[in-house]
Amino acid sequence: MKHVMKTTLNVGLLAVLLGGGAAQALELGATRMNVIAELGAPTGFIRAGKEETLYYARGNVQLRDGKVVDFEIVSPEQLRERQAAAEKARLAQAARNAELRAQLKTEGELALKNLLADPDFVQANAAVQVARWREFMQKYPDVAVSEYYLPALKRLETEQARNAQDQRLAVLEQRVLEAEQRALQNDTSKMQYPSVYIIRPSLFYPPMLPCPNNVSRGPTRDAVSGNLPRMYGTIR
Repeated sequence: MKHVMKTTLNVGLLAVLLGGGAAQALELGATRMNVIAELGAPTGFIRAGKEETLYYARGNVQLRDGKVVDFEIVSPEQLRERQAAAEKARLAQAARNAELRAQLKTEGELALKNLLADPDFVQANAAVQVARWREFMQKYPDVAVSEYYLPALKRLETEQARNAQDQRLAVLEQRVLEAEQRALQNDTSKMQYPSVYIIRPSLFYPPMLPCPNNVSRGPTRDAVSGNLPRMYGTIR
């Protein structure tokens, strides 16, 4: 019942606004072509299965299977009133935003003055200063600090480039040192030989002859050198 009353009121209102012909075109069951003929092309539409909604600046029309099942259209006067109210609200919000931005700018100018007078900040390294300036610009976008931020950023980039170069040199020096140590170890290993002991019979040791009982005979001296023969030899 409520849905029927709403549709009936909409039809009656449209009949007053547009005349009997338009009311007949937008009665329940009117076709999509009838709606477009009376209201013009819609500003947009949504179609889902058998249902479709046509959007106009003054309202919308709902269709099912290509026929009107509901609509809500305001008069041109009501549309102008709505547009005027929306514009008034927009202007009021814009004025409020401008007021807030002015207050924020005043606050930022004071914060800038205090920051430049802070000895800890002035003596801080470039990385700290750049981080603080970025936070400042994000919080106070209407306060110009480029004359302070850009030099700090330049110093930071120079320091980062120098640190990167020092790091590369340190890595290269470490590699050279490791290569020298490996070369030294290789040279040392080539100069060290393990001791080898070879047991071999003496070439000059004469054969042992049988001795009479109770006679002990030691090794015979070499006939040429007069030295005792060696039983063992050593090679290093």
